[in-house]
Amino acid sequence: MDIIVKYIDELLEKSTPEAPMWNIEKIRQGLKSNWNYIDGVMIKAVLQMYDVTKDEKYLKFADNFIDYRVHEDGRDLSKLSWQMLARPMS
Repeated sequence: MDIIVKYIDELLEKSTPEAPMWNIEKIRQGLKSNWNYIDGVMIKAVLQMYDVTKDEKYLKFADNFIDYRVHEDGRDLSKLSWQMLARPMS
């Protein structure tokens, strides 16, 4: 578990909602990062880290990221990604 925590923490420390490190290819190309499937997967992982560790930094990162990316009415969030985030963990 320690290696997973280290990996996720390093990603989050280097990421902002505007430039998440898991979309580094777009950043290197000078393109704007938009909400996509990978964002949904990563935020789901961050929320699972919170569930396991109860460390508020994970919940805070996910909240900030989603607040930046998703409008109150849900625009810019694909149905697939929303369903994935809302699905209970198994």
